[in-house]
Amino acid sequence: MNQSLKAMIDASRDVHIPIPIDESETAEARLLKKPVLKNRLLDDMESLDHWQLITSYSISVPEPLADPNDLSDREEITPAPTMELSSERCVCGSHSLKFTHPTNLDHQIECRKGRIYAQPSVKRVFDREDWSEFNRLSVWIYPIAPGMKSITLRMQLHNDGVRKMPEKWERDGAHNMSLKANQWNHAVLEMPYLDRDCVTGVSFDYDMVGHENDAVDHVTWYIDKLELQTVKCDVYEGWIPADDRISYSHKGYQPGSDKLAIASGIDADTFKLIETKTGKVVLEKEILTVDAKIGTLQMMDFTELCEEGEYILVAGNLSTRVFAISEDVWESSVWKVLNFFLVLRCGYEVPGKHRACHSDMLMVHDGKAIVANGGWHDAADLAQGFINTAEATAALFSLAGALKKDGSNNRLFLRVLEEAKWGLDYVLKMRFPGGYRATYSSSSIWTDGVIGTSDDITMEPSRSALANFDAAYAELLGYELFKDIDPDYAAYALKIAKDDFYWGVDITCEKQKENESQTGEDRKIVEAMFEDGISVDVKIISAGVLASSLLFTATQEASYVQAAEEFSDLLLTCQQQEFTDWDVPMVGFFYEDTNRDLIAHYNHMAYSYMPELALKTLCETFPDSDRYMKWYSALTLSGAYYKKIASYTSPYGVIPAGVYHEDEAKNMPEKVFATHPMVGAECTDGYAPQVREGFPLGKGYYLRVYPVWFSFRGNYNVILSATKAMTSVASYCNDYDLYVASQHNYEWILGKNPMAQSTMVGEGYDFIQHYTVQPGQTTGSITVGMESHYEKDVPYWPQVNTATYKEVWVCSATKWMWCMADSLLPARLSGYLRVIPGGVLTCTNVVSQKAYTVVPHVRTGYYELTLPAGTYRMQYESEEKTITVVSGKQYAIDGPLCDVSASAVRSGKDVTITINVTASYDLPVTIRTDNISGLESSYTVSVENGKGTLVLHAVLENEQKPFVGLVLPNGNLDERVAFTDDRI
Repeated sequence: MNQSLKAMIDASRDVHIPIPIDESETAEARLLKKPVLKNRLLDDMESLDHWQLITSYSISVPEPLADPNDLSDREEITPAPTMELSSERCVCGSHSLKFTHPTNLDHQIECRKGRIYAQPSVKRVFDREDWSEFNRLSVWIYPIAPGMKSITLRMQLHNDGVRKMPEKWERDGAHNMSLKANQWNHAVLEMPYLDRDCVTGVSFDYDMVGHENDAVDHVTWYIDKLELQTVKCDVYEGWIPADDRISYSHKGYQPGSDKLAIASGIDADTFKLIETKTGKVVLEKEILTVDAKIGTLQMMDFTELCEEGEYILVAGNLSTRVFAISEDVWESSVWKVLNFFLVLRCGYEVPGKHRACHSDMLMVHDGKAIVANGGWHDAADLAQGFINTAEATAALFSLAGALKKDGSNNRLFLRVLEEAKWGLDYVLKMRFPGGYRATYSSSSIWTDGVIGTSDDITMEPSRSALANFDAAYAELLGYELFKDIDPDYAAYALKIAKDDFYWGVDITCEKQKENESQTGEDRKIVEAMFEDGISVDVKIISAGVLASSLLFTATQEASYVQAAEEFSDLLLTCQQQEFTDWDVPMVGFFYEDTNRDLIAHYNHMAYSYMPELALKTLCETFPDSDRYMKWYSALTLSGAYYKKIASYTSPYGVIPAGVYHEDEAKNMPEKVFATHPMVGAECTDGYAPQVREGFPLGKGYYLRVYPVWFSFRGNYNVILSATKAMTSVASYCNDYDLYVASQHNYEWILGKNPMAQSTMVGEGYDFIQHYTVQPGQTTGSITVGMESHYEKDVPYWPQVNTATYKEVWVCSATKWMWCMADSLLPARLSGYLRVIPGGVLTCTNVVSQKAYTVVPHVRTGYYELTLPAGTYRMQYESEEKTITVVSGKQYAIDGPLCDVSASAVRSGKDVTITINVTASYDLPVTIRTDNISGLESSYTVSVENGKGTLVLHAVLENEQKPFVGLVLPNGNLDERVAFTDDRI
């Protein structure tokens, strides 16, 4: 841990006090320093002639307030904003515009209860002006809002030209500004991407969501010097970085991963890496020009540099900031995302952010009520999504488990465990008997905390198989970690997990097949619940696998083995295991359900990690199952799919959203649009044009980098869900290439993107404001993610700050932490070797040639070694072994060392397998395969002069499906060596 990170953790008391933001590192600070090339003063606030005072509702007011002309009906609930010229404070001239309005209403509009219920605003009107020659708006704002910890005002551009603004989905022109109280804020908005050919106004809008009890009930804004400007704008769209910036991972790179930086327009042939500690040039290499699928780019590859340290990259007249090459390069992000979780806690006082909140939010069922605060707020609003909190709890417990097993960072382990318990407490309480659980509370408002007043928010629970399975999985992870710390708490978590799993199965049965003949304990764990032709959602199946597998681990009850196996059979039917007949054959992806008529892809909420996490859990829990190779093969095929689609965005390598068919919305609109919030079949005509912007694969299929989407946009939950799938496969299958591919996604989020901006606040630099209405700008926040503009399929990250793509979401932070459970820590190698006095075990990286050494214990031969990801040659006296390791995994290698490699060649249906051995003895091996036959289960490789070769002949069972096999030296599954079909 470096000293700056340690100081930050100490100052925040292990992130129990929110971590401040270094304002000098924000993109806003840089934007304000840009030279203004041209300007036009729009209004100096010396007259109100062109200003309108507006009070608007988000939707039409229901009866009895339906008549907009009936002011007597509206007086009670209509805010009373005022607008006037003021000489109290100004930036230019002698006046500013003073805009004052309430922050709450006595009576919320019932059909908007819990959401934004009014939008008082002031609007500067323009007479259909063409602003095309200018590309930036500038304004000065002075807020007065005592007690308000987050102050936000929206600047909205209104355009009545070819493309109107605001438009249906409010995707453009709405710029939400986080402002500081009691001072002038200079806000600028670069807008080269906004339609401004027929401007009718600029408004300043406030979203009314109430206030905390100790805050004022009116806010005053002073607005001055509204101006048009022209500047050199940032890159906001496409794959090509600006010619004055280098795209790289701001925090740095793990030593064992690829290390790439990307640019365009550098006038130099070579680049240099300079070690900051010594000022020494440690590497000089050629700048490569890469003609990639996404365009022509300059690439600087310094993968071979594995020495830990801090560096600067210099190319021509450009240079990067300091970045690290370090195994713990992602640790600071974990602490900062923990900070984001702290700030999003519901029902908890977060210093400087909010009081303990929502004690009058209730879940009501059958005449009973539960106070529904706890867990984490969902997003920039104050909603609470149960699935999100359950997932976050599972993610944090997974990370805590990895930290506990590693044992090298107890401080972080304890803090992650504490945050996970905060989530588990909520998961355990939010339930009623019979499988009734919380799902979602629609809350964007601060409430008064008094049960029985008009702002109370109530929710009805529902019976959801996914909610119950997710709850059981989180509870079981908590059980495992707390059984030795707090046995009573752990026992309760296990009890509730059993009940939740039972109701998850019962609900699924109920939805699939009416069966009232069996009830209670006589009902099978998974009975004949899935009839032919009835679809079952792949995420529900996966969640069932996860819960049943962990229940077996906790209880050793055979009924859970049966459940896990039945669920796993269904899961495998959801995967494409045969090569498609497209121009670009694909294999390994999953369908949405057992009907296999729609490929799984996600547009905001994302569950793509679930099948792979489920398959990994099955392999770990039931290694002796006769289904094991089917699970392992499915993982291998999934890994091949992710590696293939990641290649389309090289050299960035950010993972695409997935495969779409151009006619899927036309053929099954109800199914397709079920995952698109706030839209339906009316968007069918707009679906195919988006699909066709992707990479063509043939037969009407396309690979989209960005999802097809309409209302909700932003893809970090999509990217990080896929990354969790990738790390699950990379970890279990020991797939180094997939490990590298997963690293590129973290690097993208932290700066190695075309905009060369970190997109996590407080990590790296040049981070832009996020849409954070209630929590305020927060260190460690992750947004919904980058979007694509309209039908395009290229990155789009403009300055304009609006929901949903720039909105902070707990689900994106959840996936970051879940990925870190696999990626945060280095690989650890340990075992027992024969005792040789003075013997030294040496592991030499085959790429960097860096050697890592350890002396085994003089009596036991035990050794431990930490290694960066990569392939190594192990040597211990005359014994040798080649191993590949990936970060976050622990390897047990005992002596005597023997080297085993396996390869396979296919000719039609004939498969020839060659096993090569370097050992000091005849080596017994066990063979496990999927989709090939004709082999025995075990063989012995004869060794002469330290070498041995065994050639086996087998038959491919299904020519359209890749085969996968494992060689187990001495029958040891932990040292398995894979061989696969050359088509993947």
